[in-house]
Amino acid sequence: MSNFKWRDNHIIKFLELYQSEECIWNIRREDYKNIMREKSYEKIRSGMEIESLTINDIKNKIKSIRTTYKVELNKILKANKSGAGTDDLYKPKLFWFAHADVFLGDVSVARESQSNLMRDIDMYFTHHQLLLT
Repeated sequence: MSNFKWRDNHIIKFLELYQSEECIWNIRREDYKNIMREKSYEKIRSGMEIESLTINDIKNKIKSIRTTYKVELNKILKANKSGAGTDDLYKPKLFWFAHADVFLGDVSVARESQSNLMRDIDMYFTHHQLLLT
């Protein structure tokens, strides 16, 4: 792994290159899990024009961006559900969030969490309904 330090301008360029390689971010595409992915990683790596970047660096950056994006998306959705007023809604402070949201927003599904207690209650009632029928 290289010691490359990501700066704001690198991240914006990276997101532009990442967006152009739809087979590695659009889960709805037929070629999403295809061999084309390796070629796409190489296109991004060469497009960054930084010799020290490796394919692993590219994959790790994608993972980092997607993870951080989903965390921010969950915060937005949680704030919206809380009934907060429009002035109190969560706004991501990440300078690159809007860039990523343009293409990741449609394919990133934030999952609702459910407490173990609620799952246990649901299982209890399901089990008892089966016994009664």
